[in-house]
Amino acid sequence: MEHEQQAGEYQANDADALVGELFSGGITVGEAIERLRTRLLDLSGRNRLLNYRHPKGRCIQIADEPNVNLVFDRLHVDGKGVPFKHVPEPPPDSYEGKRPEARLYAPRVGISTSFEFAPNPGGSAGRRLHGIQTLLYPADLERQLRKIASEAKTAVEETGSNMLFLVFGFLEFYDSEDSERPMLAPLLSLPVTLVRGEIDRETRTYQYTVQHNGEDLAENHTLREKLRRDFMLSIPEFGDEDEPETYFRRIEDAVKNKRRWKVRRQITLGMLSFGKLAIWSDLDTKKNPGLTDHELIKSVFSGGSGGGSGDGGLHAEDYRIDERPEASQPLIYDADSSQHSAIIDVLAGKNLVVNGPPGTGKSQTITNVIAAALSNGKKVLFVSEKLAALEVVRHRLNHAGLGHFCLELHSHKTQKKKFLEDLNARIEERFPAPVQFQAKLATLQRQKAELARYAELMGSRVGNALGLTINEVFWAAERRRQELGDLSAEVNAIGFPDASKWTHDDIEFRGSRLAGLAEVHDHVVVPGSDEALQLVLECRRCVALEIHATREGDHEH
Repeated sequence: MEHEQQAGEYQANDADALVGELFSGGITVGEAIERLRTRLLDLSGRNRLLNYRHPKGRCIQIADEPNVNLVFDRLHVDGKGVPFKHVPEPPPDSYEGKRPEARLYAPRVGISTSFEFAPNPGGSAGRRLHGIQTLLYPADLERQLRKIASEAKTAVEETGSNMLFLVFGFLEFYDSEDSERPMLAPLLSLPVTLVRGEIDRETRTYQYTVQHNGEDLAENHTLREKLRRDFMLSIPEFGDEDEPETYFRRIEDAVKNKRRWKVRRQITLGMLSFGKLAIWSDLDTKKNPGLTDHELIKSVFSGGSGGGSGDGGLHAEDYRIDERPEASQPLIYDADSSQHSAIIDVLAGKNLVVNGPPGTGKSQTITNVIAAALSNGKKVLFVSEKLAALEVVRHRLNHAGLGHFCLELHSHKTQKKKFLEDLNARIEERFPAPVQFQAKLATLQRQKAELARYAELMGSRVGNALGLTINEVFWAAERRRQELGDLSAEVNAIGFPDASKWTHDDIEFRGSRLAGLAEVHDHVVVPGSDEALQLVLECRRCVALEIHATREGDHEH
């Protein structure tokens, strides 16, 4: 039985089997989306949104029983920063040997070491908040906050989403009635940022302040879904007028019939990831019924023609750019034929994937696509998980003078205040028309036609019976000139009036005659002497005359 269960779990987690099931067209689009949504929610004990364990060195717990509502209001409502308070260093003469731990020394200076706070129904009006107390000495506090701030910054750059939160309250629950291991799930998570201040004169360490970063308060939807599925339990949502304490009491009322379940009134600074929850919410077909009818989504799950028939239908075509009228796009960066072809397909409304190793111009092509779409009056949403990819394209657009048309919605740029400021700046901006634009455009078109005519001429096959293009003839002559070195000028002096009519057989015939003469010459003259050089030149002239005469005699017969 255990073996069968393990086999079933393996099949459920097998990526290849899942892909074959979802994207074969065997199930409906709605069913496929719902199964993908389920995989976005990790309802196991591995998920920190259900089982937060306060990782050592990567989170900071607040002690000394602060007023939870007061801390919340200062950060979320008033938008003010709240400093972290340290445990003062014990005087050197107050202990022997190793310095006592901060948690053991804190009670001596009147600091409560409990991370659990008693219910405090009082409001925050008129009360002062001087900071939130930690159980760390100054140097340890600075080091840990610096580390957390660095990790938070890296997370924003790598994933585009903030992961640093100040958690208000946890729900302690058990996965089953007979489980002895409690699970701790965050209830309210306020997105915050750490601001480094000045150096404290007494401790000589940097002071840090926690501030609300402007993003929305995050509720634990993973916990809500876990309780709904496994326990048929619904917990209330946090209302606009709610404060943490009132919300905690409503949660307590909702779980009052669950043995051993309780709300832990704690405040913790730590890293959490809510990124997949946004996708999970957006893929709800009940809230967004149009998802299942969208042509692109249907083609993803059920397959499509690939834009053509046969094996070549899945591969793009490199167009002859100068022969296509839609190729006249206002490109702001250079583009070769394959890049230009991709731009044509995108602007024609085709769905495609541009693939290539680093340095092949993918970001440059994206920049050209955005610029061309802007000139056509279209809106473009450019999405990337990595901040670096967005920065490259934004830098290129800024360099081309199109930066004002870019509204950044990545990472900290999504803050409401910053977003409104960016919108206002674009509303107020005025763009004068370029001077002599049409005249410069006409000059560009004329020069482009001249270059196209030159390219056509270099590719024409005239002036020889070998079927070579003019470009091939030029390069063949240059290659042989390089091989001859100093003798190239003497050889160029030898004329062949009918050379344009020579076929490959004619060239082979003359080459063999000349090779035979060279072999005889090597046996008669000492190589390297002036006499030998004069003889070679004379012989070549004679051979040329003889070959020419021979061919004329052949034509007469």
